[in-house]
Amino acid sequence: MRTATATAEDIADQIAGTTIGDHLIATVWRGGYLMADNLEIVSYTFDWDATRAVQGQATFVIADPDGTLAPWALSDALGPGGSRIHVEYEFGITGTRVPLGVWRIREADPQENWRTYRQGKQHLRFAGGGQITIQADEETCSLALDRLDPGARVPKYRKPLAEVAYLARDYLATTLQGITDNKTIPPSLVYEDDRLGAIEDLLHIAGATHRMSSTGNLEIIPATGIDTGYVLDGGEEGTLITLTRSLSDQGLYNAAISTGQNEDQTPIIGRATLEAGPLKYGGPFGKVPIFHQSIASTQATVTQDAATLLAGRQAAGEVELSIECLAHPGLQLHDLVTVIAPTIDGDAPLMGRISRMVLTTAVTDQGSVPAKRMQLNVMVDRDVMERIKAKARGEL
Repeated sequence: MRTATATAEDIADQIAGTTIGDHLIATVWRGGYLMADNLEIVSYTFDWDATRAVQGQATFVIADPDGTLAPWALSDALGPGGSRIHVEYEFGITGTRVPLGVWRIREADPQENWRTYRQGKQHLRFAGGGQITIQADEETCSLALDRLDPGARVPKYRKPLAEVAYLARDYLATTLQGITDNKTIPPSLVYEDDRLGAIEDLLHIAGATHRMSSTGNLEIIPATGIDTGYVLDGGEEGTLITLTRSLSDQGLYNAAISTGQNEDQTPIIGRATLEAGPLKYGGPFGKVPIFHQSIASTQATVTQDAATLLAGRQAAGEVELSIECLAHPGLQLHDLVTVIAPTIDGDAPLMGRISRMVLTTAVTDQGSVPAKRMQLNVMVDRDVMERIKAKARGEL
């Protein structure tokens, strides 16, 4: 949860209040130099999705009343030549600020309006105001753009998270939250040219995942998420508006098959299967494996890789809750939240991991303001849902 300039309690106290007066504060920097400040953001959409390598993507529409911001060249402040937009959310009533990250400009589309008037025999033209639509990504896009040099395909360190910090060093500082660097990289590991892909493979070894922190660091956290203690509940004083659940067999697996090579390049295979429960391997659900190309180099480690992969799929949860709730700019991907779901046998608390979050603006009589509502996708472990089903059906 983002709390760099505000405590979680400060944020939660203002969630139920009005969004009138709330706004974004945005500045543009490149290479340590301030390029533009006090930008007027007319509207915006933030979309964080844990299934993407570059998880955060944003669209900003920026006012350009005098035509000085509209970019002509890559080197302009709002040109996609390396500029970053630093964004904060400010609550209008209290002035409390919540950082919303650092965003690399990927595309700028100016819309300019011009006015003309006649002065004697001359027709003069002047800027009549316009706006610029900016497409921006989180800084992990820089890791995706920067391919690994052929001479840098072998790890420098033996610990995976130390190696992640090394691979990301030119763009991002890394911070560890709730996890330690206690695994070892297999000696046979050699990278392809994908820098971000290499980082994700290393995180898999460590049982970790990544997200961008509110201040622009690459934050390494457990793959199972970080508990925030935040509760989404209905009622007059609650923050939950609507809750729907979607059950699908997409992404459901009851086995994992991992392949690797030993030191003499002989293929080795590791397997792990579910031996109990509704998705038992070979039961009514059938045999549905997930495959993984492992960097393991022994039979024991490739088998462990398969077990870790299957356990990770289990921990990630396969039942998706689609939630509409009061907008909370402090939440982040992989935060664990508790959703109070109504059942015929009473309310049931479901803890799940945020896998998607959309924060946007709404059009009102006062113009565009931060939307009062936001959308969340929360992944809940299917075993938890089985227990809730049993409770609701009177089986417990």
